[in-house]
Amino acid sequence: MQALYGRVAINAEMIAPGEAAGFEIAKDQLIQIVSPSGRQVAEMVAFRQDDVAERLSPATTRTKNKSIMLESGKKLYSSRFTPLFEVIGDSVGRHDLLLSTTEPVKPATFDQDGDESLTHALVEALRAYGVTLDGIADPVNFFANISIKSKGELSIDESLSEANDSVTWRALEDVVVGVGCRQGMAGTGITSTAILVRIFK
Repeated sequence: MQALYGRVAINAEMIAPGEAAGFEIAKDQLIQIVSPSGRQVAEMVAFRQDDVAERLSPATTRTKNKSIMLESGKKLYSSRFTPLFEVIGDSVGRHDLLLSTTEPVKPATFDQDGDESLTHALVEALRAYGVTLDGIADPVNFFANISIKSKGELSIDESLSEANDSVTWRALEDVVVGVGCRQGMAGTGITSTAILVRIFK
């Protein structure tokens, strides 16, 4: 992949369905999410390292790009209109900036079972940085295939990612990133398989 030419991988983590992991990424480093088996969806949230009150905002990203779609060359913006990432590689071309994370059925406390939402997993992955439930409610959903029907309803369609498809972006600031792997959803074609996250310098 041309976007990775000359780059060196410094971290790689496989994230199982229903789990999440946190990463510190320095300015100009790359983060790549890979769908090893295809038909998977990853939720991502991000925050400035020096102030986690400033977070990645899908709403601001939609406004600045004048689009609900992401594509190579587009930037992802913070809640304070700061460019946080630039998409530099994308083999799928279909991601979601509309859906929130799924609603938790229990309070966001440590080691709660029986909840298929990623909210608790993301909070735990980012707890050391002071991130709370409010900070992870509005993720970017990579590989999610969401369409808008004629009357404005949202349709959750089968993910278009195939085996080893990926999306790669460059950090434009020092950031903390949380990535969660969605569990399979009945009727959507989303599979309960792991997501691979790699960091490059």
